[in-house]
Amino acid sequence: MSSSEGIGSSSAESRVAPASRSVAPLLEAVAATLRLGVLLYRRENPFRPAMVSYWFRAFCQTLLFTLLGVVAGGSAGGDFTFVGAVMLAGVDYTVSQVSDVPMRDRIDGTYPRIRAGRLTPAATFALRSLPAIGAGCIESFVVAVTVGAATGRLALAAAMLPALPLLVAAMLGAATIGLFVIAPAIGTRYDTLTYNTLTVFLTLFTGSIIPRGTHGVFDVVGIVMPLTNAMDGVRSVMSGGPWLAALGAELLVACAWGLVAAATYAFMDRRGLRTGQGAFEAS
Repeated sequence: MSSSEGIGSSSAESRVAPASRSVAPLLEAVAATLRLGVLLYRRENPFRPAMVSYWFRAFCQTLLFTLLGVVAGGSAGGDFTFVGAVMLAGVDYTVSQVSDVPMRDRIDGTYPRIRAGRLTPAATFALRSLPAIGAGCIESFVVAVTVGAATGRLALAAAMLPALPLLVAAMLGAATIGLFVIAPAIGTRYDTLTYNTLTVFLTLFTGSIIPRGTHGVFDVVGIVMPLTNAMDGVRSVMSGGPWLAALGAELLVACAWGLVAAATYAFMDRRGLRTGQGAFEAS
């Protein structure tokens, strides 16, 4: 090898090495944050208490909506609300769990340490929310089987299986909007109000329980809500229609709320540095 080739090779290696050295710590931070999210979720949601509290509540809610659908529209009405309530159960759970992620650092007083890390607070909270997204999918599956068995709709539940990508997309959207709505409430007593109000909006405006087209205002609000496009896609899948466009629209809504959440956390972070309020406020 000539000297010029050796110089060229060494210069190329010198350019690659700093890049790899800068990326490696970031990947380590991502992996560590994911591990922490799983550990925190497992610590705060032991299997048996979770099964009794979250799953039983979701079973009762899904059963109630299904029976209300039967009362309002007969067997077809029950089928309609059953499908919507199954999706809604996991979305509601995801919103509730994800909203608790930032509040945990606020209560424990660890937020200032998070903002000193390699990842932004919004990225940290998003990564730590991933276990809740998976658990939300599981909750929807559990209520589909249990309520389906209780109401004679197991075949309907099985027909929903091809719509699994839409369910996952809906959980992603629930996570991003859940992170957004809790951000302004950090440091106040309104945290419970914010995500409970959001779950009401998800019930009313997404077409999960109340059919789209019932009221124009509901349809307009539903355009920007997670789950709306996923519900359209699920019902299309079950009738043999296309669903990829609905999946893309649902993911687009999730990404949009993710950007809004990131911008909100950046704003709240800067405000907290100036005022000492919010996540910086002593418990």
